[in-house]
Amino acid sequence: RRRREDLAILRALGLRSSQTGWVITWQATIVAVISIVLGVPIGIGVGRAIWSSVAGRANLVVRPEMPPVALIGVSIGALVVALLVSVWPNLRARRLQPARVLRGE
Repeated sequence: RRRREDLAILRALGLRSSQTGWVITWQATIVAVISIVLGVPIGIGVGRAIWSSVAGRANLVVRPEMPPVALIGVSIGALVVALLVSVWPNLRARRLQPARVLRGE
């Protein structure tokens, strides 16, 4: 909704409705990939630090492990959720009528 005018200008310059949908999809994909690349290592580090602290106080074995399959599953799941969340804005962007949006400017 915030970028409606930008999309309307691109549509007025010749961007087709299917290309507008791809713009939204790529934006969602890029945000998800950056979040995964930054979030997974930070999450693992913070999780291990917290678990080591809790386990050390409770006299438990401190051996946090993260199976690679779980990391891949979480990463793919985050990407799928991002793409599913982008479906509604994608459909709205495809139906955007540049003349109506730009008339208000």
